[in-house]
Amino acid sequence: MDREFWGESRRLVRRLVARTWDVYAQAEPLLPSSSAEVQPLLWLFAAGGRTVLWNIERWNCETVLERPKLSAPRKAALVLRALAMRRFTGYRPGLPGPSQWIVDPEPDPEAGRYPRPVSSADATADTAPHASAELPA
Repeated sequence: MDREFWGESRRLVRRLVARTWDVYAQAEPLLPSSSAEVQPLLWLFAAGGRTVLWNIERWNCETVLERPKLSAPRKAALVLRALAMRRFTGYRPGLPGPSQWIVDPEPDPEAGRYPRPVSSADATADTAPHASAELPA
């Protein structure tokens, strides 16, 4: 594969990751407003997706040769947290946030345009805040 393909692939994935973080951030308020019965399931879905995004960022958005996934121990830890939410109603683990330590060796010249807010009401803003900065356990 040529260098141009790798660079373009990383830029595309980086933009998609940024947009997906924003979608998760916008959906996060649904968690406390849902019933206690479905909160663990919603949390598990969000935590699993956010952990995969975090891993993609750690890999410098290299997803061509290997598909990002959760390891068996990571899946077990997330499921145990969701079960603890169901058992102990006051327990609310945080959700993983974006990686803060990635240094991109080939920065995207259009990076200032991303992430873009998903809502059309705020289409003029350049960035949207991420919901939390907690790293996956």
